[in-house]
Amino acid sequence: MTAADESADVFGTLALRDAVLAAWRGSPTRFREDANSEEDLVRGGYRDRLVVELAQNAADAAARVGRPGRVRFRLRADRLEVSNTGSALDAAGVESLAALRASAKRDGDADQVGRFGVGFAAVLAVCDSPELRSSQGGVRFSAAETLAAVQHEPSLAAEVERRGHQVPILRLPFPDSTAPDAGYDTTVVLQLRDPDAVALVHRLLAEVDAALLLALPSLSEVVVETGAHHRRTLGCTQTGDGDVVLSDDGRSARWKVQRSGGEVPPELLADRPAEERSRRTWSLAWAFPVDAERRPTRLPSTVPPLLHAPTPTDEPLALPALLLASFPLDPSRRHVAAGPLTDFLVDRAADAYVAAVAETASECGAAAAVLVPDRAPAGPVDGRLRSAVLAGLRDRALVRAAAPPHRGLPVEDAFALDPALPEVIAVLGLVLDGLVDADWSQARPALAALGVRELPLADALDAVADVARPPEWWRDLYQALRSVEPHLLEGLPVPLVDGRTVRGPRTALLPGVEVPAGDLAALGRRIVHPDASHPLLERLGCAPADARSLLADRQLLDRLPDADAELVSAVLRTVAAAGLEPEEVPELAALPLPAADGERVAAGELVLPGSPLSEVRAAHVPVVDRGVVAEFGEDALVAVGVLDRLRVRAYHDVEIDPDALAGVLLEGAAWAEDVLDRVADAGGDAELPPVAPDVPTVLGLDRVADDAWSRAHVLLSDPEVARALSAQVVVHPVSGRSVTVPGPSAWWLREAPLFDGVSPVGTHSADAELPLAQLYPVVAPPGLGEGRLARAIGVRSTVADLLAEPDGPGEVLDRLADADLQVSAEHTVGLYRAVAALDPDRWPTPPAAVRIPAGTGSRVVPAATVTVVVRPHHLPLAGPDVLPGVADVAELLEVGLWDADGAPDPVGGVSRAVPEVARSWLPDVPAVFTEHDDLEVGGRSVAWWVTDDGAVHAATTEGLARALAWAGGSWESRYELACLLADPDRADELATERAFG
Repeated sequence: MTAADESADVFGTLALRDAVLAAWRGSPTRFREDANSEEDLVRGGYRDRLVVELAQNAADAAARVGRPGRVRFRLRADRLEVSNTGSALDAAGVESLAALRASAKRDGDADQVGRFGVGFAAVLAVCDSPELRSSQGGVRFSAAETLAAVQHEPSLAAEVERRGHQVPILRLPFPDSTAPDAGYDTTVVLQLRDPDAVALVHRLLAEVDAALLLALPSLSEVVVETGAHHRRTLGCTQTGDGDVVLSDDGRSARWKVQRSGGEVPPELLADRPAEERSRRTWSLAWAFPVDAERRPTRLPSTVPPLLHAPTPTDEPLALPALLLASFPLDPSRRHVAAGPLTDFLVDRAADAYVAAVAETASECGAAAAVLVPDRAPAGPVDGRLRSAVLAGLRDRALVRAAAPPHRGLPVEDAFALDPALPEVIAVLGLVLDGLVDADWSQARPALAALGVRELPLADALDAVADVARPPEWWRDLYQALRSVEPHLLEGLPVPLVDGRTVRGPRTALLPGVEVPAGDLAALGRRIVHPDASHPLLERLGCAPADARSLLADRQLLDRLPDADAELVSAVLRTVAAAGLEPEEVPELAALPLPAADGERVAAGELVLPGSPLSEVRAAHVPVVDRGVVAEFGEDALVAVGVLDRLRVRAYHDVEIDPDALAGVLLEGAAWAEDVLDRVADAGGDAELPPVAPDVPTVLGLDRVADDAWSRAHVLLSDPEVARALSAQVVVHPVSGRSVTVPGPSAWWLREAPLFDGVSPVGTHSADAELPLAQLYPVVAPPGLGEGRLARAIGVRSTVADLLAEPDGPGEVLDRLADADLQVSAEHTVGLYRAVAALDPDRWPTPPAAVRIPAGTGSRVVPAATVTVVVRPHHLPLAGPDVLPGVADVAELLEVGLWDADGAPDPVGGVSRAVPEVARSWLPDVPAVFTEHDDLEVGGRSVAWWVTDDGAVHAATTEGLARALAWAGGSWESRYELACLLADPDRADELATERAFG
């Protein structure tokens, strides 16, 4: 050391170095231990604590002089300078720096942060030659100078070589006379070792947060300069109410700090190192950021979630606040040391935290919820703290009741509404004791951590259903619930006008002005109390109590058959208020009303006195009491089903089932049977009920007297009634094709004495086919007897329509057997043949009497005497009661069929050529015939005969004409042929006449 160095060695570093070197020479093991210890510090506990440790040293220096300290970190390229105010370096400090784990700080230094005297070792992570300049002198440490001092020591050479020339740096101090930076009392200068060291310093400086000043309260300012143009200034000031304001380049954050401390019971220090046992005080501080109203906020992301003791450790802490406490640490200063002192401090920290949260809750209400630990424990110490804190908070009645406001709630008595709806909570809180207020209800994680129960909204509403509250309270509740999803309100209680409360808006009606309250009660409907009415109820399915909706109520309609006088009156007044149209609610026809004779009769069975229908009604049909008409009006009575005229009612999707339709439709069972017969005739499945989509009916037909139908025609001619009667019903069987049938009302009218005592099926229309005009001699009058309506009600017009009816074939045979009718021979034969041409499955029972031709007319004879003759030349052989026809006619009527197959062909005679005039007139006649003077067949004399093989035999000229016409397939030409055979010169005359045919 030079003379200049000796003069600068104010701290006696030479003596310190000599002592250390002597110790190393005397014990190379000591050298190795010092080197290993320093390496452990640099590579272990202090590898990334450079900034924190130097800031901590600056804080301790400020604390020793009792003034707020300032520290500046200046990084220029690869050089870091850290300057601070406070006490200057002294001999004790130098001695502490050069000694491992031998701090110059003692118990009397109550405000000191450093405790072990090893924090300065953090500089070795980035620098091999740290310098410490102070106003009273300085020192430096150097790896190169230390190596130079020991590498020539014989006893140490081998160890130095073995360690790769790595030596303990901080054991040998050298004097340095350089002054600190202006304005500061101490400056630490670090020449950074390499680019990695530069990068590490850059990162550590970037991580500096204003919260560092909370851990080091002796500092009031931290300046960070990285480069010539980048400067951050972090500051810390106290407020009048004890809070701390931290600033970072003009951005300020307010923190609430709760500090506590005291004496450590001696027995808790028994297992601690001697250096720690001399410090017998404990201290801790909880800090959390607050807003301008001093409401706590979440910790900023720049604050590491670690326990500070008081600077950051590696002990994770998930509590939502910063804990700075004098916990005992393990030798690495990164983790809390287990033991009774730690247990003691955990309890003190929990107590202090609970007190801080409770105080905050009393000042800020639910804003304190942010301080309730709601995360899983991050480590053992955090877990113990969290359990102790939550236990303490649960005993503090931290949460507040919705009513009365600000009343604390024990956790076991508290419950929070789910979902947390402020307006709803305000209303429900008036009746649900223990309901958490709206602010606290928003803090679901905090409430869950505290163990507060959740109450689903549906359960809360169910709980108040039986609570007596004025209707206005319920309206306030509905107002609060207006934005809630409807599915959450299905069981919403609703107060009624009668004082009851029901669950579910759909079960009640909103009050209206159309129906008086007395009638509402009589109708048995649940009506919402007017003072509780709210649009929400309608949105949830509570329909307005208008007259129409009241009358559509199924429960009311089911009560109608047994309605008493009060209900009858209420229904009629409601119908009048609704302006209901006839048949709008068909079920109202069951309402019992007083009849003129005093009996109570269903409305649908009554006729309105003085109405058009009453003028033609049968004597047994009751009319409404006139007093009832005067009281409630004709319109109301007609609307409930009392008939004033014929009315139309439509049924839809009707199953054609006789049992089901009996009593529903007029002669419904019989109509259904007829429809099933038609379905079966068409080849459809009639075993399973077919379905008719639309079935129009006319009400009141059965009220008309038999002798009044001529006056009732005007009722049937009403356009709506006529359309309903004329409409055909389409029936769809389960299988097979659909069929079209008359509607039930038109079907019923077929047998009604509609035309002066004659039913429509006994008449024919003016344009009917002639055979029907002979079978049904009565002509239906104009109007009802014309067009679609006439056909629908059964007025006869065509043979095909008649035969298409299920009973049509039988009707034809019955009519033909009626001796009082006059039917031509031609139509007699034609009608029998038309019936026989039908499917045999539709043939009716054979008649007892049969109509046969008699000249141009006909007569009726017993069926047993009748023979059906197929060919005209058989007539002379068949007997007196002959019916020309075909074999199917004989089978239809079950009568004899004349068959000439057994008779021998005629014999004898002379073969003659058929005259040319006959062949030119009828080209298909045979070329020859056999002429007989006396033609006999089967012993009987006949005029002509045609054999089975088409040979013609004739005994007379007229006979020859008939035989040729039959054989030539033109039976209608027989008279023309007879004329030509008698006088061939008339051919032109007859040809001219034929042109008119």
